[in-house]
Amino acid sequence: MQKSSSYILFSLIALILGAGGYFLSLPASQTTVNLGPSFEETAESEDSRYSGTMGTESAPAPDDLIAGAADRTSVNVADLGASASEQSKVGMISGRVVDAGGAPLAGARVIIGGGDPLPLMVEMDSNRGFGRRWSTVSSADGTFELKGPEPGELRVGASLAGFVPTERESLALPTDGMLDVGDIPLEISVVLEGRVIVEGGGGVAGAELFARDPGGNSWFGSTGTPAVAISNEAGFFRVDSLSAGPWEIEVKSAEQPNRIFKGRSEQPGEIQSGLQFSLEPGMRISGYVSGALAAELDGLEISAQSSSNRSSNRSSMRRMGQSDARTATIQPNGSFVIGGCKPEQKYTISASRSNSIGNPWGRGGQAVTERIDAIAGATGVEVPWIGSTGLAFQVVDAVTGLPIENFYVNYGSRWMQPFEIDGEPVIFHKDGRVQLSELDANPGRGGDFKVAIEAAGYGSLEKEFELSEGELLAGNVLSLERVALLSVIVLDDATGAPIEGASVSISVGGDGNPTGMVFGRMGNRGGGAAGERRVAKSEADGVASLSSFEGQVGKLVVEHEMYTTWTVEALTMPAGAPLGIEARLGVGGKVMVTALDATGSPIAGARVETRQPDPEAAENNGPGGGRAMRMFMGGDGGAAVANADGVATFRNLEPGWHEFHLAESGGGAFGMVFSEGGGADPWDGVDVIERGEHELVLRQEPVATLGGRVTENGSNLAGAELALIDGSNPMSGFRFGGSASGPGTGKTDGRGNFSLSEIAPGSYTLEISHPGRAMKSMIDIDLAAGENSFDVNLSLAIVEGRVRDSEGTPVSGVKVLIRRAEGGSNPRVRGFMMTSNGESFAVDTDGADPSVTDADGRYSLRGVETGVKVVVSASVQGMSPAQSDIFKVSEGETKSGTDLVVEPAGTVSFAIEGLPENTPALVNAVFVDDESVEAKTSFSRTGEGTLQGLKPGLWRLSARAMSQGGPAEDVDKTVDVLVHPGQESEVVLEI
Repeated sequence: MQKSSSYILFSLIALILGAGGYFLSLPASQTTVNLGPSFEETAESEDSRYSGTMGTESAPAPDDLIAGAADRTSVNVADLGASASEQSKVGMISGRVVDAGGAPLAGARVIIGGGDPLPLMVEMDSNRGFGRRWSTVSSADGTFELKGPEPGELRVGASLAGFVPTERESLALPTDGMLDVGDIPLEISVVLEGRVIVEGGGGVAGAELFARDPGGNSWFGSTGTPAVAISNEAGFFRVDSLSAGPWEIEVKSAEQPNRIFKGRSEQPGEIQSGLQFSLEPGMRISGYVSGALAAELDGLEISAQSSSNRSSNRSSMRRMGQSDARTATIQPNGSFVIGGCKPEQKYTISASRSNSIGNPWGRGGQAVTERIDAIAGATGVEVPWIGSTGLAFQVVDAVTGLPIENFYVNYGSRWMQPFEIDGEPVIFHKDGRVQLSELDANPGRGGDFKVAIEAAGYGSLEKEFELSEGELLAGNVLSLERVALLSVIVLDDATGAPIEGASVSISVGGDGNPTGMVFGRMGNRGGGAAGERRVAKSEADGVASLSSFEGQVGKLVVEHEMYTTWTVEALTMPAGAPLGIEARLGVGGKVMVTALDATGSPIAGARVETRQPDPEAAENNGPGGGRAMRMFMGGDGGAAVANADGVATFRNLEPGWHEFHLAESGGGAFGMVFSEGGGADPWDGVDVIERGEHELVLRQEPVATLGGRVTENGSNLAGAELALIDGSNPMSGFRFGGSASGPGTGKTDGRGNFSLSEIAPGSYTLEISHPGRAMKSMIDIDLAAGENSFDVNLSLAIVEGRVRDSEGTPVSGVKVLIRRAEGGSNPRVRGFMMTSNGESFAVDTDGADPSVTDADGRYSLRGVETGVKVVVSASVQGMSPAQSDIFKVSEGETKSGTDLVVEPAGTVSFAIEGLPENTPALVNAVFVDDESVEAKTSFSRTGEGTLQGLKPGLWRLSARAMSQGGPAEDVDKTVDVLVHPGQESEVVLEI
């Protein structure tokens, strides 16, 4: 079970990262541009959007295949009693912002967001789709009302100068659309006052100060969040929105390199004055873009990126939260001045369209200049213009040579993306001509650049192109071979009326979705690793036209949000002949689920999930089927939200057995649903019949709450993070982006108080971490239904020592961690991160903020767990990790002399044979001579990579393909490699 769960976790991580790379690398928009008279851009008409018309010559019209189609009348779906109006109802959120004493606070900013993992304060440039935000301001009496959010899981945040921003999670807006969140109390903030200066100089004006998570737990850093202060003309600043406890401030300046400052306060309202945030003197890089026209420079920005952190392709995309990338505008004459560069640092300079304006991720467009390396302080740097890399082509009929005007275009390397304008697919192309711009000519590990064409009545075409940077590859003619049409008329089963807007798909070679993971909404085009898939929408006459997979047997699926799904598992498509199919959709049944809490009261806004058990999985794993995982973005998948009476309504359910249960919080706009077979989850079922109305009552199991106070040596410990860990659930307390979220997690306030809710009664490990403590404290605790109170006083112990090399020379900049010795060298998976090259995985240990050795190699670890076996480890780039003997410390003890020796490390570069194309792999390395040495893991997207920082000696390597279809077979092929200090070894691994 543990092994399988770990694989699922790593597979999911890989998929998120791969998809994330796709989403974050897309250009901000794609448009068709003029290429002369024959390449005129033509607006797409609504009538042609889903048309299968093929230019001058057309295949037989669908009406020729299905008699009487034109005489039918479209169905008015509103007459079906379906839920379109209810589900889209705009919600109203109300409440009041008050101070700790209950007095109203006017002018507070209130932000509403969904269940996504992004911080509420991240400034999104749109309220559409993922990461939606709504905001308002509290009135004179502290009250607020906000209209806009849709029913479902919500978070509410409030902020006001002089107070600590707060956020309330796991709220649920019922389908009735009304939610009163009550009072939102704001705690008085800590105040930081001081001055931003340049080392050896005066104040820095206009420096922006950003508050960061002091635990280093956020993937997003300060990206997208507003500055908490801006220094004045003399460099003075005032920060008045921090909570008591540890704080971390990143200072960004146009003329100095960014720097992070850390500190700690003890209680709310504390004022820390006289602070000096000293920035390293910055240097400039100045130069000019050559060879470009003035019009071409409009809208460009120049970026200087640390050469060690640049990506492998020509995109100017910067990593989220990366602080060493510098940007500047380009003047009309092509000149630029980039400030804030680190002395003696090498930078890579390139220009791109400033797509990052209003984009919280700092993502620029594709580079339109050469990439030029320059050292900070360089002047007269010439950056040659290369222009946008583009591709122009025309799509024609292979027999007649006439243009085809209605078709879909997908393009890219590994991740194919649709050709869109303003988020909508472009389907009509005048004279069959298309131009793509701002392309990546060097996709690197993504593979060759490809274009895929889908046109009704023609066979699919995928063609590779070799692009040259800065050039438009024009004159390409893509000829499509005509195939027979598959025409599907979609009808209402009861009335016989045609249904408009149904999604009709035909797939061959597999279902195109072997993982069971669901992304996006119904009707997405494209295929999967397991086969090809074609999709069309039915028109007003109910007809959808697709190209037939002639001579093959495929799966035909017809879907509409107001009807049940109609499927033909094995449809034979004859060679050389059109095929007409009639699909009759039923409205299915309706189930009204009443959600009650443990006392029998209705749960307004409860989220209820449904599933249809897989009979095949049930045969293998018992009732309910096996474990299934769904991942959804921007939608609730198989779920409904209850109204004020606790009733969640499911419509258009397929006839047959359906199961329902009350879902946990945290699975809204972005979530993962794990369904466990064998009766492990409390699912109740209903046998649904066509047009039947069924009722079901679900009663929530009793829940527990846990409240109390965390102190350290008797003093309140503000800013401590708490998570209740269920040892039987491998995903319990999983840290998305490094921070625990969901039921059973929280932080202490300025007075050390905490409150955890929505917890199932049972036995847990209470995990407490704090940036000021070197180790997490883990305390076993039993929770009964109802309220539980538990105060924790953490002891204080310190471990100190020095780190030297093998010759006895102190080594500075070494990261030193301490962790529990029990459990071996591989700690429980709590999260992940990746190296700057995007290849290697790491997992959290029991340590919090590491100590970094000073110039004398000294370190100090504060907040060590007492009475348990611990071990200290040290790591630094280019050296093999060092580890101390196992020892214990006592309460209040300061243990000195725990010294470590680091030695030159070795590197292993690997290549994997037998890895399927576009399949990532996980490479594992175990030190043979000493089991206490921590294993190394590397995630490779390309079948190649490196393992760095290896202790000299014998290592055993193995590789595992991370197939989307599930875990690979157990590894039985290993390779032993002898690693030498300071040297690189090469090895070939087999899957």
